[in-house]
Order: sequence, then C-alpha cells, then structure tokens
Amino acid sequence: MKPIRVILFGLLSFLMLTCKKDNETMFSNSHLGYLTLEYSRDFPEFSEIIKMDVSINKAGDVTFGSGGSKDFDATAIKYDGGDPVLKLQMKGTVAFNSASGRCEIIDGKELMFVLVDSEVSGTMIIWIWDDENGQWINPPAGPHEIPFEYQDSYSDGEMQFSITDAILDASEIKVTLPDLEGTWTYGYSLGLVVGLD
Repeated sequence: MKPIRVILFGLLSFLMLTCKKDNETMFSNSHLGYLTLEYSRDFPEFSEIIKMDVSINKAGDVTFGSGGSKDFDATAIKYDGGDPVLKLQMKGTVAFNSASGRCEIIDGKELMFVLVDSEVSGTMIIWIWDDENGQWINPPAGPHEIPFEYQDSYSDGEMQFSITDAILDASEIKVTLPDLEGTWTYGYSLGLVVGLD
C-alpha cells in the first residue's frame, strides 16, 4: 500500500503543478500590434517602412508574422542661389526578414525584448554640375558610386521596448544622424493594442 500512496501522491503533485503552470499569466490581457522597421532620408527625401505583425498572449509568449522588403530609388538636386550644384541618387532595398521576442516584468515595468534580422543595402550615386558644359558630371576626385549597408542580426543583441509606451503611442528605438546632405533615420517602433480577451 505504501508504494501506491507514494505513486498517487507524486502523480497528484505533478498534476497540480502542471495545472498551475498552465494557468499562470503574465498579463491580464493579450496584446496585438506591429513592429516596424524604418529607413528614411531627407535628401533625397524618402521613407520606407516595413511592418511585421506581433502578438503577445497572456503568458507573455511573443509571436511575429512575416516581414518583407521594399525597394527605394530617389533623386534630389541641391541648388545654391538657384543654380544646380549637386545631384544625389539613393537606390537599394530595405528588408525586414524575421524577429523573435520575449516579455518580462522588471521592477513593475512590462517590457518586450526583441531580436531582429534586417538589412538596408544600396548605392549612393553623386554628380556635380559642370557650369562650362552645362551638364552633370562625375566628381573629379572620389568615387561616383558609393555602396552602403546597414545590418541587424540576432547576434547583435536584444532591443528593449516598453509595452506601456507601445500601447499609449509607440515605443521607439531609432537614431537620426547627419549625412552628406541632411540627415537619415534608421530604427524600430513597437505599437500595441490590448486584446479583447
């Protein structure tokens, strides 16, 4: 009888722990929304945004949808006193390949940690205006076409987003930097709504 009691007690304890684990929740509601990758410039002016669906269940498990890619091709001319000086073309591709994430509550703050795989790659093409011949020419010094690439991979580490900020407006991790002319912006934004469950 004694071994049977031990077995039954062990089985009962296991079932209770399993049921308790299944019922554990991190949040009172699920969350739905999106994670976006943005790449934009103000000379030449363009903005490419790729959205990836994201959902968080009550247990804090995070699921991402598929991303995608977009091509960009923009050209702008800089003038000085009405005269053309510089022509700049930016062309390439923005790709948001995949993401993974997890949620934690730390010191009462609801946070989502995200790893991403994304890439921006392209070519910057520069011309200068030749007053004598009245046409665009390659720069006399330096390269005419300059390749560029920005890449985020899982090995680069996690980004930390505030779930509260994502619900109220958006939680952003972006950087804006000066460039040859103007600025460029690269980064991510998390936006969420509370689920109805």
